[in-house]
Amino acid sequence: MVSVLEAVGAGAIALGIYKVLAGVYSWTHAHHALPQLPLGVALAQPAQALDVLRPYFTTSHGFALFVRKWLPRHDVAPRGIVFLVHGVGEHGGRYDHVARSLARAGFAVFCVDHQGHGLSDGERMFALKLAHLAEDYLEFVAHVLDGPVGDSVNAGVLDPTLDAHSGVDWRKLPKFVFGHSMGGVVTLLIAERSHARGVQWDGVLLSAAAIYCAPLGKHPWFLSLVAKLSTWMPKNTMPPIGFDVLSNDPNVAARWLRDPLRPAHGATIRLVAELITEGRRFAQDETTFVTKDFDAPLYVLHGEHDAVCFAKGSVRFFNKCATKDKTLNVVPTKLHETLNIEGHDEIIRDVVAWMEKRLASSS
Repeated sequence: MVSVLEAVGAGAIALGIYKVLAGVYSWTHAHHALPQLPLGVALAQPAQALDVLRPYFTTSHGFALFVRKWLPRHDVAPRGIVFLVHGVGEHGGRYDHVARSLARAGFAVFCVDHQGHGLSDGERMFALKLAHLAEDYLEFVAHVLDGPVGDSVNAGVLDPTLDAHSGVDWRKLPKFVFGHSMGGVVTLLIAERSHARGVQWDGVLLSAAAIYCAPLGKHPWFLSLVAKLSTWMPKNTMPPIGFDVLSNDPNVAARWLRDPLRPAHGATIRLVAELITEGRRFAQDETTFVTKDFDAPLYVLHGEHDAVCFAKGSVRFFNKCATKDKTLNVVPTKLHETLNIEGHDEIIRDVVAWMEKRLASSS
């Protein structure tokens, strides 16, 4: 039986390691921190306290996920469907400009805020398994494609806004999944599980995917340490990352600092551990899915000087990936934010053009 002194000693050791870990993480990003500008808006309320008339999709595990959608004009038939998957600590609304560009090009765009993010339910930036976010998303994808068949809980979540396109057979439309940062790894988990279930994507797109994260590159022991801490103190949070390590565009930073949904802390240790583990698996492990089974068209976008999720992780995955139809776009001088930067229009136009070529090949 463990004595009281032994238990106290173990707790003290765990706390000490956590403080060291937080110190390393803070030191890695401290020189990138931005001053905390005063917010011009009130802090966001918890998701549970928001207007119940807002559209929420309820998962099989009971999480109410906030739904965002951008559709072509009522007189324009959708050419394809795009599911956007956002990154850690943010929400789908940050990609409104991307979604609007896609909708103007004839794509129906859907997104949910992950559990623990944005306007969705869940403990902030916590997930026991990163795969849970992928499973949430796959349930939402099935809901969009099939409708709420036998799902009275989610009846009406999408129906009113889809009336203008009531004649569309959503399942027959080409479909794409597009994820940024953590959302890039979740996108790969979605693709992996889709393949196992016989679901084919017409395009998988990754933006600054968190395949090889800092400070793992500078501190290789970080993974084993964070993995241990994630079992001892899974809901403890990391310090937030300063925004200027994410983007060198001060206008983007200012908008983020004013965002009422911006979290006050970094991700939980458990979520960080899950993200690093799954990212490394796709980059380093000789998984059958990556090296043999991945056959969807692939578009990989990454900033050359990304110091949060290194571009070499995306390049390594790109080179290992079995698909013959793959495109790599490493944007010179750019940091982690590749879609929320000055000059993003050109990048988005390239993404749209890539999708349109896959539409032509799928018809």
